[in-house]
Amino acid sequence: METIRRYNYRAYPTRGQREALSRLFGACRYAWNWYLDQRKVAWWLHLPIPLYAELSRRFTEFKKEPENKWLWMVSSGPMAQALRHAETAYSRAYAHKAGYPRYKSRHCGEQSATFTRSDRYHVRHERNARWMFLDLPKIDGEIRLRWSRDLPSRPSSVTVMRHADGTYEASFVVKAEPKAPPKPRHDACGIDMGLESLASIVYSDGTREKVAPLRALRKAERRLRKLNKELSRRRRGSNNYSKTRQAKARLY
Repeated sequence: METIRRYNYRAYPTRGQREALSRLFGACRYAWNWYLDQRKVAWWLHLPIPLYAELSRRFTEFKKEPENKWLWMVSSGPMAQALRHAETAYSRAYAHKAGYPRYKSRHCGEQSATFTRSDRYHVRHERNARWMFLDLPKIDGEIRLRWSRDLPSRPSSVTVMRHADGTYEASFVVKAEPKAPPKPRHDACGIDMGLESLASIVYSDGTREKVAPLRALRKAERRLRKLNKELSRRRRGSNNYSKTRQAKARLY
């Protein structure tokens, strides 16, 4: 039976593409925050809570106002998906599966925009090539993706993400055959934590193995403590604050 899986690829957009993606992320944030405003206003005024279909129609009319023409500079598909994601977030909150959705800011570390198949994006990859290319509507040129494995089927959607450390990634939703779990090499084993080594493992067949101490982890922990101290001294919103936060994100 096929399962739904995500295949992620590191993206390397050009400077112009990064600027276009930044506008797109801003429009998606705007749609998300607008949806939250509409729900809250209806709740405060004791009106029936509007659902996605009604709010999607309102948002289309809202974009036609002269001061909102900038929303037409980007693809409408990701904004519609932002409204759907906000609807899902409220449904999960009412079902007590998650907290209530919060407003999104440009200063949030993670930014994303989702394109569905109806948005007519295209993926191109030549056999044995190092790169694959993603063509998105209203984004000039093809975005380079670092190829690591073939897509098992035609993707139903793609989410372009910008992480807190400034890197970009494209995540495809595909259908794939489930892989059989690997067979265990041993029936059982005993683990003894140590001082010179991280752990000593004795398997059921009598073989032994020692796990080396995690010196790199200790070094990273010291670096993280230093960055946290630096971040606490920075003024929130300043360039140095953003640089330190990105360095912390890269360390993670």
